[in-house]
Amino acid sequence: MSQNDQNRLHLELQVDNRPYVVDAERCSYNDELQYRVKVNGSDEVLFVFDRDLGHYHASGNDGAMVPENVAEAIGNQLNRDSLDRQRGR
Repeated sequence: MSQNDQNRLHLELQVDNRPYVVDAERCSYNDELQYRVKVNGSDEVLFVFDRDLGHYHASGNDGAMVPENVAEAIGNQLNRDSLDRQRGR
């Protein structure tokens, strides 16, 4: 995971032997950290934190554009980023 500025992330993931380039931008809504995500240059998908699941996931109808296993891998990376931010890293 690399950070090219304070609010952006660039991820290169390998899921089921397929490469995915993920660009994410941190944003806030009602004091909740969210991420605007593009996968392989796709349209933007919003990832939000689900308190019941304790995990970031793709939100709304646009979330269906991202395969479930890819969304899970992205969510894991966003969880890690969120925790790092809380710890001041």
